[in-house]
Amino acid sequence: MKMSIINDTTFGTSKNAVKNNVFIKINIDTIKYSVSLFDKVYIIDETFVGLVLLAMGAIRWILF
Repeated sequence: MKMSIINDTTFGTSKNAVKNNVFIKINIDTIKYSVSLFDKVYIIDETFVGLVLLAMGAIRWILF
């Protein structure tokens, strides 16, 4: 994960990788995440991804 602060605004980028080791496909619908600092949660969000991970396959994506 990469975080940048510019003029009191924080920008974050995350590179993700998932590998499916089973013989059935997996549908990835949404990703839930939160941003916290010193045990205080500032952002809780849910992002629609809509990926299909084929059997015995891998996928990489960038989450902004």
